[in-house]
Amino acid sequence: MHPTIERLIKFVYTASGMPPSTQQMLSALGVSAATMSNWKTRGMSKEGALRAEAVYGCSAHWLLTGEGPEQAHAVGSAAPVESWPFRRIDYAKVKALSPARLAELETAVLIAAGHLGLDVRESDDRR
Repeated sequence: MHPTIERLIKFVYTASGMPPSTQQMLSALGVSAATMSNWKTRGMSKEGALRAEAVYGCSAHWLLTGEGPEQAHAVGSAAPVESWPFRRIDYAKVKALSPARLAELETAVLIAAGHLGLDVRESDDRR
């Protein structure tokens, strides 16, 4: 098994106390079995590592290189929740969304903000 996948499994196991099944990882990361098989042989893609960072909170850089901190900045700590600006939206539920569902939520927020005349897009977001 490729070291990138070994690091991901180790991270998820340490965070949850249980080793993740392949099916759980496929579902959480929103990838096919063929993609996971490829990653197990050749290593995760940059896109896959970024998805894992978004889903699990592990550093994409650490997954790909084995260098630096295992955890992405502030993910998994109390800091993001304390600074979470939404009282009626559960931070943990948002973090648990699949990448596809998270993208749908982000699109809905951008549309709603536009209807309210609010500009909440990142300054370098040119889509």
